[in-house]
Amino acid sequence: MRFTRVDPISENWTTQLEQQVFYYHSKGLGYLSALSGYYAINPEHSKIFKTTTSAQYLKEDDKWELLQQFELFHRYDDKNLFEYSTGISADTGENKEVTNYWVSAKWNKRIYKHWLYLGVRPQLEFPREYNYHANPGVMIELEMFFSKKKKN
Repeated sequence: MRFTRVDPISENWTTQLEQQVFYYHSKGLGYLSALSGYYAINPEHSKIFKTTTSAQYLKEDDKWELLQQFELFHRYDDKNLFEYSTGISADTGENKEVTNYWVSAKWNKRIYKHWLYLGVRPQLEFPREYNYHANPGVMIELEMFFSKKKKN
């Protein structure tokens, strides 16, 4: 179950509050609260800064996972979007320590009409489970969106 509220604060600032209650077979019962702020850097809204603070509780682990993330979206043209992200996550378990740092960039390209997209994301993360040593990676995504066309 998800509840979302979006409120414009000014011409350039918009906020989004999200509350979720979920059950996944792999994670169990959980709750998520997130607050995001969006800032349009230019009048065309082709460059947008986003900051997100969230907290997720997993009943099975009996701890909160906390996250702070900063993103920059740059719509280069009608077919290309660039995303830059950095963030930090921590948990409130016994150790109360940072679980991951990361930095990434993503290039999204619309490759066919408005329903087929290619994404390439190189990333560098520093997870606790690897003693915060650099863990590089590249993710390649192919996304397809299907919906009925509605005429208004």
